[in-house]
Amino acid sequence: MNELWQGNFDVLKTQEDAYSVGNIIKKVFRNMAEPLFPFKTYEEFKCISGTENDEIFISKVNSIIAKLDQVNWHTIKALLKFLSDVAKFEEDNLMSANNLSVVFAPNVFKASEETWTDAIYFSMFVKMLCVMIQKNEEI
Repeated sequence: MNELWQGNFDVLKTQEDAYSVGNIIKKVFRNMAEPLFPFKTYEEFKCISGTENDEIFISKVNSIIAKLDQVNWHTIKALLKFLSDVAKFEEDNLMSANNLSVVFAPNVFKASEETWTDAIYFSMFVKMLCVMIQKNEEI
């Protein structure tokens, strides 16, 4: 893991199974000082979490991420595309968009100061990430 933080991505070439690579990707996002969806967006995402209409929800997501710097924006797009591609093989890997969201949501959405009430929003963040994975081409 330290090799990745130092920019040595060749270590990924030595991994022979998808589970190890997936675990590494998850750990990278978990260990970031600022989450992929920055702390400043946490409350905004909580506010849109109840949006039932996917088209309106995606529009609101796009409004939020349009304000992010290019690195975050491109990384979000790449991650959503990657997770969408993984979900296409759900029959073989058992990783649906929802299952992927359960794994990744707590690593990419975080409050700057977490409280016990943030646990209440976990399922909402999972649902939001799931929709983003499924509709990634619209983001």
